[in-house]
Amino acid sequence: MMNHRLILLSDRYISPVLMDCAVRRGIPVFPLKEELGTELSRRFTGLKLISEQTAAEIIRSGAKYYTNTEDVLSKIVADTTDQVLIDNINVFKDKFRFRELLKPLFDDFQYFQIDPENPVQVKLKMGKEYILKPNRGLFSIGIRKARTGQELEKAVSEMKVELARYKDIAETVLDTKKLILEECVSGMEYACDAAFDPDGKPVIYSIMQHPFSSPDDFRDVIYCTSREIMREMLPKVADLMLKISRLMGIRNFPVHFEFRVCDGELFPIEFNPLRFAAIGLSDLPHYAYGFNSFELYFDSIAPDWEKILAGKDERFYYSVLGVTPPGLEAAKPNLKGFIKTFKDLLFFEEFNPLKTHFFCLALARSEKREEMLKYLELDFNEFYQKSRGDL
Repeated sequence: MMNHRLILLSDRYISPVLMDCAVRRGIPVFPLKEELGTELSRRFTGLKLISEQTAAEIIRSGAKYYTNTEDVLSKIVADTTDQVLIDNINVFKDKFRFRELLKPLFDDFQYFQIDPENPVQVKLKMGKEYILKPNRGLFSIGIRKARTGQELEKAVSEMKVELARYKDIAETVLDTKKLILEECVSGMEYACDAAFDPDGKPVIYSIMQHPFSSPDDFRDVIYCTSREIMREMLPKVADLMLKISRLMGIRNFPVHFEFRVCDGELFPIEFNPLRFAAIGLSDLPHYAYGFNSFELYFDSIAPDWEKILAGKDERFYYSVLGVTPPGLEAAKPNLKGFIKTFKDLLFFEEFNPLKTHFFCLALARSEKREEMLKYLELDFNEFYQKSRGDL
């Protein structure tokens, strides 16, 4: 059993549900920047903030970790002596290595490493569709589709323009020099917050559908969960995680991962190490199912899904990220107008788009699926038109 627990934070987004867990459980918190520590002290009374030296000592002695973004993974890698932990972090963050790991499970899946300066180095099969993405990435940044060599060259060119907007993100998190091209998997996309427990068994805290407006839409606008989604996907997700655990020998390790369901089978898109969903999406289970995922993870407790779901109705619980239109990161959106678009709002937080690249997070509830899907068609430019006033 681990003797130490540690939360490492960057200033991209601070979850109040995570901080509530840290305060009540007395878990040490290491802020990556000094000014973040000052902010945390002001916002969350009783937080156990520690120095970089103390964090390094905990890491060297072995700990159960949680991070809010990949920005802080380099701190763990630099200080730990646990080579298995380092390998697991690196495999999950390197999409090409991750595909290599999964070969025994998906041996007929095509993928290639792409040099952005020479994208036509690979020959695409006629009639196949491929997805181009940074080899290390987040927030669905830079993702493009390609069917031919000409489309691939165009996709790489467009990606370079988009990636130029995100120069504030470290290369260890968003790699603009290495790309991966992989076979496109059709089907509904999902995201999952989970962990591998001390014995390597999967523990699942949330499964969310990630709908899109079209086959060419890759934005992180809506995620949703419900009793029906959980009951349908729980056994399938647990089976996939168990197979991956056997390949990696992974223990005490939280993950946020995405997958698609094609012809009833789950196909993993990517795994994000030592964290749950970013920028507030990990708080959705707190509002949907009434538990604190972070607390259960640190206490090595699995949700009693049979009991939890038996007490739920069929409503959808969903998140909406307010997309900041390009060039308007420093502008002030009409938040009141945006809030008025929700009928049953559970939580709302304004963001600094210069840090998160979104202007807000909204968590809401609805009996009708179409009520949440309307946000996929929403023109977020509307909330930056000052002349319109409150909508």
